[in-house]
Amino acid sequence: MRLLFANMPTYLVSLGTEHGYWHRVRKLASDSVFKAVTGISPIVGNKSICRGLWEIASSAKRLEHEIRWIDLDIHAPEILLTDYEWADQLWLYAVTPTIEKCLTLARSAKKANSRIVVLMGGPHVKARYQEILNQNQCVDFAEAKSSAPGAIARQVHQPDQIPGIAHRHNELIYVNTESRDNHSTHEIVDHQILPLPLSNYYINTTTSIGCCRSCSYCIDGMLPYRPRPMLNVTRELEQIERESDSGAIVHFFDSSLSANKERAFDLANFIIANISKVSFSCDLELSAIEDSLLRKLADAKFISVSIGFESADNGILKYMNKRGTFQDRIALAKQIRQAMPCTIIKAYWLLGLPGSTIQSLEKELESIKWLLESGTVDLVSGKLLVPYPGTQLFESPERFGIIVRKGYSQYDRYSIPPVSFPIEVGSEYLSETLIKCERLIANCYATRLNTSIQAIASPNQDPGRYNGSLYT
Repeated sequence: MRLLFANMPTYLVSLGTEHGYWHRVRKLASDSVFKAVTGISPIVGNKSICRGLWEIASSAKRLEHEIRWIDLDIHAPEILLTDYEWADQLWLYAVTPTIEKCLTLARSAKKANSRIVVLMGGPHVKARYQEILNQNQCVDFAEAKSSAPGAIARQVHQPDQIPGIAHRHNELIYVNTESRDNHSTHEIVDHQILPLPLSNYYINTTTSIGCCRSCSYCIDGMLPYRPRPMLNVTRELEQIERESDSGAIVHFFDSSLSANKERAFDLANFIIANISKVSFSCDLELSAIEDSLLRKLADAKFISVSIGFESADNGILKYMNKRGTFQDRIALAKQIRQAMPCTIIKAYWLLGLPGSTIQSLEKELESIKWLLESGTVDLVSGKLLVPYPGTQLFESPERFGIIVRKGYSQYDRYSIPPVSFPIEVGSEYLSETLIKCERLIANCYATRLNTSIQAIASPNQDPGRYNGSLYT
């Protein structure tokens, strides 16, 4: 069969004048801090890639289906008429802000080729498959449950037999039951599918599927934690090493790389022995972690580590089912600093979590300022809470004292006015807090770099890393 895969991993969000200014300055200064700590400049201009689609396409190619992969332009996400006419099937992956763009592609495909079959997956689709199928005749099949890429690829010739797939029949929605091999964690990505060399992409990988935590605002914990076979992981790393340029950074998007410490040691030892051109970044969940493992990760060139601080208010952390306290997160950051002195430490932060008040938001900004000025962390990623479909907060906002607005294209963590806000705080105050947070962080970075905001803002350049061009 002829399978057309449309890679739409990002979208475009317009920020207001004041917010856009501080966001850009903060990102540019963040890149300078990153280089000052690690000695490596963040990459600018590479393309993001949807790993889920990539795995399915790779498995389908191994089964001798014809594959055509298209990297859509963020400014003009369109597919050529000849590609639609060529294809038997169009495969799309939608996160919440891209769902409308994916539906537009689906409608265009049907208009150009009446026989084309449209299949759509992704976290938003899984949470809203009935809504998508009932409201959009242009979508033939929608992902209802997670399935292994190999199990999906083996049934592309008969899509209603794909495990976990949903489809319409006689005005009703049916979901196919899962197959025995649906829980495979063996992942294969074929770099030859991509139209550009691997060095033109930002590469993410993982050593596991799912998460061992269940935070109220996150959907990762809905899938149980399951490790990939280590040989499967290491073979992929060897291929990345062969095809990447020196200075490339690969991100492990495991919810926590240290969830299985023995495997983390094995991974680090493999990288030290076999990988020389590539550096790595990862997230570390709050847990007991030995200094010896941290030192091993440093030796394996893990040059960036992120910690989910989320809030400085212990009551809010507990309410969101986050383990540990703000003080525990400070202790972990200090431990990482001691064991990995040349590794950048980033704190994830969410503004507008349920339970937030005007007073607690002021405390959040004070805590961010202290963390940066004290050198406890190097970077802070301060964003708005977005209750994505499928999470407890989206399904039952009244339980958590928040208001959640519709309009999926605005479901971004920098979009103002926010799609979600605590009733006690209000939309306007939360919007102002986000801009204050961006300005605060930018000024902390400028002080650390011994420069001015004006000097940072003046160069005509884009920030680096995968979402540099995402906000305008």
